[in-house]
Amino acid sequence: VVKLLCAYSAHHEAICSNSPAEVRAWVSETSRWSTRLHHLELLPPARVRQLLVGGADVHASDGSGDGAPTPLGLARALLARNPAHEGG
Repeated sequence: VVKLLCAYSAHHEAICSNSPAEVRAWVSETSRWSTRLHHLELLPPARVRQLLVGGADVHASDGSGDGAPTPLGLARALLARNPAHEGG
């Protein structure tokens, strides 16, 4: 549920308070994800397409310039782990 809330723009900080360690760890790992498209693994393919057609930036990052993940990088990693995701 927490991951889905974040995928639909819930604030990471609000979720962390009084959350189990597993939730806090995931929120920490994904804290640099700056767009909904970063959560593409959790979103239905139709929603991902909608975001892309709407102009979502596959190269979006947190702006720090130090290797923050982009949605495209996350998509490539997802396909490397599970080719069945290809084509949704």
